[in-house]
Amino acid sequence: MPRKLLIVGASARAAAESARRAGFDVEAADLFGDVDLLAAARTTVIADYRRDLPNVLRNSSADAWLYTGGLENHPRLIDRLARSKPLWGIGGEALRKLRDPMAWSETLRRAGIHTPSVAVERSQLAPGTWIEKPRSSCAGRSVRLLEVREAELCTLASGEPTELTSNAAEANFEPTYWQQFIAGEACGALFVARADGYATLVGVSRQLIGLEWLGAGGFQYCGSVGPLPVSADVRDQLTTIGNRLADAFEIRGLFGVDFILDAGDRAWPIEINPRYTASAEVLERALQVPLIAWHAGAFDGSQHRNSSDPVTPRHNSQWFGKAIVYATRDLVSGNLLDSCSTAYPNADAATLVDDGPALADIPRQGTAISTGWPIATVFASAADEATLIERLRGRATELYEFIARQAPSA
Repeated sequence: MPRKLLIVGASARAAAESARRAGFDVEAADLFGDVDLLAAARTTVIADYRRDLPNVLRNSSADAWLYTGGLENHPRLIDRLARSKPLWGIGGEALRKLRDPMAWSETLRRAGIHTPSVAVERSQLAPGTWIEKPRSSCAGRSVRLLEVREAELCTLASGEPTELTSNAAEANFEPTYWQQFIAGEACGALFVARADGYATLVGVSRQLIGLEWLGAGGFQYCGSVGPLPVSADVRDQLTTIGNRLADAFEIRGLFGVDFILDAGDRAWPIEINPRYTASAEVLERALQVPLIAWHAGAFDGSQHRNSSDPVTPRHNSQWFGKAIVYATRDLVSGNLLDSCSTAYPNADAATLVDDGPALADIPRQGTAISTGWPIATVFASAADEATLIERLRGRATELYEFIARQAPSA
């Protein structure tokens, strides 16, 4: 098996740490170059995917490469990069289909799976509640809720300006689509797929969305907790979803499905994440499973989980979580790695699983952080979800208080 692996994306830290634990010699390129990524991999900080990544791959000694969040919105670039070095991930052709909500929704509907209605034109909107999403949406940014009433549709059909159309124009200038709003719990399912179209459900997590105490709002992703226990029926639904997607779109390796779990225990898929997901490290730490090793096995055949049996935790604490702390003002990072050593020591097994740090994605000293951008990520574990959320909130509050004392405004 190739032992040198290059990981690229908006943030490579979590996947790089997973690869390092799996025994890979890791190189990385991302937009942040955080302190803990520098410790885990030989790192190149990039500013522009199209301009910088071809040179990164050209100069890399890695045997293969994979991408994390953000890069799935650039299928043409991925195909270009894959011509220079073997890709352990989903290629551009499949990506174009997976990022098309009409394509994957229709595929799942044909398999008998319920999916939200999708509209690509405002004229297709029926009365009700809709979610407006950019086609290149990532982490819930620029996603908004729309209430569509019959009177607005009549006015919209006439071509006259309405509150609906003017607000939509202000919100997004990039191509958008509309997805039916489904009430319920925001969750994520993680799968690993073999080349034969078989997908194993690794686990399920609950998503933290738009929480004010993390400096987030709207539909912005700000963390995950898990593993979320679900019924056998929900697990069967998710397994069907994963297998159908893997087979129809020739998916290999890790991929995720964001879904809404409604009051009737029905899983409604709303987004496909065709790569190592933001919630993957939550399940990896909670379940103590080698996700990047499993991902690699889907491409080189060296290792793969073949069983469809549930993955069970290997520690006493059943819940693990991460929370992304966003800046509520422009600031310049101090030396969080050294200065937070007292407030955020490496946790013992009673506090965190696998002795992992309570703080990650630590910005380099002097990094300018704009309002709404992530400062760092905090972690916690607990025997139940309520205690876990309380611990995450406490750590986020401590970090904000520390920043207020140490980090000057930008």
